Amino acid sequence: FPVTIEVKPSDFLALLIMHRKASKIKKNFVDSIYETLDEDDRVRGSFNPVGTVTGRVSSTKSARGGGGNLQNWVKALRGQIIAPPGKVICGFDVVQAEVYTLAAFSQDENLLNALKSEDMHRTIAGAIFNKEPQDVTDNERQIGKTTVFLTIYQGGAKTLALALGLPIPRAQEIIDTFLSRFPAAAAWLLKQKRVAAQAPYFVQTAFGTRISTADVLSSDWGTKAHTERLACNAPIQGTAGEMTLCCIVTGK
Repeated sequence: FPVTIEVKPSDFLALLIMHRKASKIKKNFVDSIYETLDEDDRVRGSFNPVGTVTGRVSSTKSARGGGGNLQNWVKALRGQIIAPPGKVICGFDVVQAEVYTLAAFSQDENLLNALKSEDMHRTIAGAIFNKEPQDVTDNERQIGKTTVFLTIYQGGAKTLALALGLPIPRAQEIIDTFLSRFPAAAAWLLKQKRVAAQAPYFVQTAFGTRISTADVLSSDWGTKAHTERLACNAPIQGTAGEMTLCCIVTGK
């Protein structure tokens, strides 16, 4: 039934934004849940280990096919999901696994030490901004975190500038500083591009899954550049995806 509330003019805009956010969650997630329930009134997602070129595990639809991309569920709903009696729900932070994978592949001493620290993203940011980790601001930590992931994904200065709201020259400076502070990681990424251009034209994950890089020979610049980026991030994303599958299968 309709509810009437009194709102101060100064609070109206904030309330409107909150209502819009809640409405989007209800429309895009809550309402669709009822389309994905099985006979036990539970949502069962489908995880595809070969759904992406890079090998990243993707979630496509529920068992009944009514949406159910569990990777897209907003954090506001995750606390409302409960396991049946005798079962538990496990969460896997695959994104962090990608940083660990880059460190393992490259054996970059500085990156390995950052992973052992109390807050690896603050330590990485400290290296970029030449500060002690405890002196790094939250904004600088976010810049460091965004930089390491976009470096893995080979996003480039323009992408970093858009993500952080910075001028492109400043974004390029941050990327260059990151690569200089973690030279072995930078060398490994460069090596991957060279490996991609050598016969038999493939790169592979730590578990041996091969990803074709034959398109690196393309005369089209865009296709060639895309394949070089793939050569860098596919082994990392693929390995992280394979570790996720091992956790799901073994429960460890």
